[in-house]
Amino acid sequence: MISETTGTTSSEMGGTMISEIASGSVSAKASMYYIDLPMHLMMKNEVGQIAVEILAGPYIGFALTGSISGESTIFGETNTFDNGIEWGSGDNELKRFDYGLSGGVGLGYSEWSFRVTYSLGLANIANEESTDLKHRVMAFTVGFSPW
Repeated sequence: MISETTGTTSSEMGGTMISEIASGSVSAKASMYYIDLPMHLMMKNEVGQIAVEILAGPYIGFALTGSISGESTIFGETNTFDNGIEWGSGDNELKRFDYGLSGGVGLGYSEWSFRVTYSLGLANIANEESTDLKHRVMAFTVGFSPW
């Protein structure tokens, strides 16, 4: 059976960066909190008491907040930083809106469901042309639905 499924998810996305430069090094960790709306087509097949699901489709996302923290060492002097991410269209800002494709597989048994999904961001959320910053997210979900 093929059906349409949607919903909202909240997630933390981000990553780390370590960069060595001639005069020192920089290490940073970025964390961004998003609300995503996946719009999937789902193929579901019952195998005995187990439901097997395959789902795929686009998603859109909106960043709520974010921060970047880390440490830089330049000419032997170490500094730490912890800043909120600036959202907008400027060179040192990131775009709030994200979109891409996602898909996954799942199993259901009784009231329980288990899913593994992967989202491939297609939007470059960096404003600088020389920077390519796209989300790649692997998610593991456990659900319980008593009705």
